[in-house]
Amino acid sequence: MNRVLRFCFFCALLVVCGTVMAQDDCFNPTMAEARKQEAKGNYDRALQLYKEAQGCFDSRESGKAAAKKAAAVCREKKEAAARKAEEERRRKAEAERKAEEERRRKAEAERKRKEEQAEAERKSIEEWYNTGENYYWGRNGKSIDYSQAVYYARKAAEKGHSGAQFRLGYCYDEGQGVSQDYSQAVYWYRKSAEQGYTTAQCNLGYCYENGQGVSQDYSQAVYWYRKSAEQGNATAQFNLGYCYKKGQGVSQDYSQAVYWYRKSAEQGDANAQNNLGVCYELGNGVTKDYSQAVYWYRKSAEQGNAIAQNNLGLCYEYEKGVTKDIQQAKYWYGKAAAQGNENAKKNLERLK
Repeated sequence: MNRVLRFCFFCALLVVCGTVMAQDDCFNPTMAEARKQEAKGNYDRALQLYKEAQGCFDSRESGKAAAKKAAAVCREKKEAAARKAEEERRRKAEAERKAEEERRRKAEAERKRKEEQAEAERKSIEEWYNTGENYYWGRNGKSIDYSQAVYYARKAAEKGHSGAQFRLGYCYDEGQGVSQDYSQAVYWYRKSAEQGYTTAQCNLGYCYENGQGVSQDYSQAVYWYRKSAEQGNATAQFNLGYCYKKGQGVSQDYSQAVYWYRKSAEQGDANAQNNLGVCYELGNGVTKDYSQAVYWYRKSAEQGNAIAQNNLGLCYEYEKGVTKDIQQAKYWYGKAAAQGNENAKKNLERLK
């Protein structure tokens, strides 16, 4: 009996010791891993392991207390680390804000510097252009000097000044201050025209119409005349009207010819006034009206247009839109003949 009791006691002791040893096998490694994770800063994982370690000693308060204490210390470290991280984040954000302010300040300073530089350059370019114009026209204390006009026009033109580009093209066109060179005229007219300079657009159209410095191309002539005419250039309006009259680059259309002649004539273009008079006399694009023909012939003739002067003389001689008046016919024939108009000379000779 005693032998049996001793055996039972021994078995119970083995169970208790085995349980303790098993719990030790759980607690120590878990605590060690928790401390390792804590040292690495992996606080969430460390807290999880400390909690697991507490479960290893449900029956032993000393182990549970040690795990709880370690967990509390770990939690404080976690909170301290979080505070430090937040402070670091704020510090970086503030540093970034200041850096951004500095970048903006520098960018604004650079923008202002560039604006000032551009304004200074613009003033220089404008000054070059104005100086060139003064030399070209002989004004503001400058004598006419085409070579100097070309010099300053080129300086401004190469910097993109549309007016200077036109002037340089015109000097090449006319051989003023440079050897006449139609291809160079076209080059600079185009530079200016592409910037919307209306006179350059008109002149470029003329170059295309007449094959001057470029292959003759009526459609391109019409293109550039229209660009200029739509901006109100009277010469371009006359030229576009002429293209419609002749059917050059467009389908012949007398009503469109009259439309553009009138636009130009109302701005005082003598050629357009004469041609509009012709349209009224012949009934091309408008209802025939001799009084309107006389009106526009007179407008043109009074500006010295020899063709219009001869036409007005014919109206007086043949009683078209005015009372027949041979003296007035002779007067206007004489005006035209004095300018070398051959038809007027013949008409004047006929009335002697």
